[in-house]
Amino acid sequence: MGALLAGAALLFLRACSFVFFADAETRIQYIPDDAFYDLTLARNFSASGEWTFDSGTSLTTGFHLLHAYTLALLERVFLLEAESFVGLAVLVSVLWVSVSAVLAMVLTWRTKQVIPLVVLTLFMLSRNVWLNAVSGTEWSLVLLVSVLYCLAIIRSGKWKRSRSFLVIALLGCLGSLARSDFGLLPAAIAGAAGLEFLIYRRRDLAVVALVGLAGAIGGVGLVLLHNHATTGDWSSSSAAMKLSWLEVYGRSADGILEKLSQLFTGELGSKRNLLSGLSILMLSIGGCAYYRPKNMLPRLALTALKHDYSALRVLWLASAVATVGYISFYSYVPAGVQNWYTANLVVPVFFLIALPFVSHRVPTFLKGIVFVLLAILGERQVRTALQFSEAPEWPNQVSMMHAGKYLADADLAAKVGSWNAGIVGYYAGGKLINLDGLVNQDIHAFVARGELVSYVDSVGIGFIVDFERMFAADDLAKRGGYADGRLVSRLTPLMSFDEREGRWKHLTLYRVEPK
Repeated sequence: MGALLAGAALLFLRACSFVFFADAETRIQYIPDDAFYDLTLARNFSASGEWTFDSGTSLTTGFHLLHAYTLALLERVFLLEAESFVGLAVLVSVLWVSVSAVLAMVLTWRTKQVIPLVVLTLFMLSRNVWLNAVSGTEWSLVLLVSVLYCLAIIRSGKWKRSRSFLVIALLGCLGSLARSDFGLLPAAIAGAAGLEFLIYRRRDLAVVALVGLAGAIGGVGLVLLHNHATTGDWSSSSAAMKLSWLEVYGRSADGILEKLSQLFTGELGSKRNLLSGLSILMLSIGGCAYYRPKNMLPRLALTALKHDYSALRVLWLASAVATVGYISFYSYVPAGVQNWYTANLVVPVFFLIALPFVSHRVPTFLKGIVFVLLAILGERQVRTALQFSEAPEWPNQVSMMHAGKYLADADLAAKVGSWNAGIVGYYAGGKLINLDGLVNQDIHAFVARGELVSYVDSVGIGFIVDFERMFAADDLAKRGGYADGRLVSRLTPLMSFDEREGRWKHLTLYRVEPK
């Protein structure tokens, strides 16, 4: 199994190297459009001291603080050209994931158990992990902080109390600064530690977990204070917009389950029943192993539960709660679920499956069943991994880069807006106005009234660049506040940047005709 894990690590590094050293047109197909929101914000903040995507037309709170300030610091220190800054963001992202992977490999190897090694191998071969590792998004930082936070919980019993409190509070705070919904994991750990205290009287672990939760809450407080200091609003523009999409799409967990399934297999589809069976089996094994009533199921839980296992028992239960909690939470934004939404789920899902096989002698037949299920799920994983360089995630983004470079040189007489604005705005020089409200604090009020056209007129947008689908799909028009047709009726196409077919086709520059 050691050789298999090492092979997975080498394939992971090979994929990351492929993206890092690729030419600009190849690399742009593997980095999400949203990553370029952060890059543009960082460059504009470094230049002007304001968190603005469009160089001052609007401000925004639609970013994650730790990641954005890291990028801004790198921009300020290195002052790189556009492509070099993208490369640096990819390199730093890979670095954070690599540190997390090394920590996980060391921890897993020390267990000397097959199942944890198999799960880690599958994760390291996952297309979702590979894409997020090179994404330049907050995913890498969230993963690293999650790993460190859980390791701190495990090690806290061997540290002095003051050290445990300081480390866990700092990591809790950093987690919330990395992604403001990180706090569900510390909350789940605190709840599980509270149960541990009630059953096994482990007061020290419960106190440490509460300190970590306090740190996470403090981090959220810093985010809210930063929001208010930046724009005068306490809320995040991105969160407000995505919640408004709920009226169009309703609740659904399919989006996050699809992304989560990519940790084990290339697609959810036909593997849905296998994943469901694995989930039920792992909950049953872990629950019986960690929380069985006395004298029940003696063959399943062959060792007595001592205080030595308290931290692992707490992490297993917390992982189960956090996994269910995040799936439920992200079901409120089904249309907004992206690859990097697995950031908060990778560590809990890993512990949920691996921990029952670490501290307890699970019967061989159950290990065999779990191993076979994981092998079946991972069969497609290997084939997908080997095709990574031949199957870019976002081939339509080449035209977005071309459009951005065109706009950077074009002498247009009015401002330009776009919904899919990340890449175009970055290469256009950081002046493109975002129209979906994710990095534009002013949009939400207009969209809520179905009056996006009024915003376009009020700020002087004379051109719009985006894909044909933005004007052909009723759901996009409804959630975007332009379903009444007034904006679309005033658009005149000027030029197209691609002739490709598919869902995202015909990126076009339009002129907005006067009223």
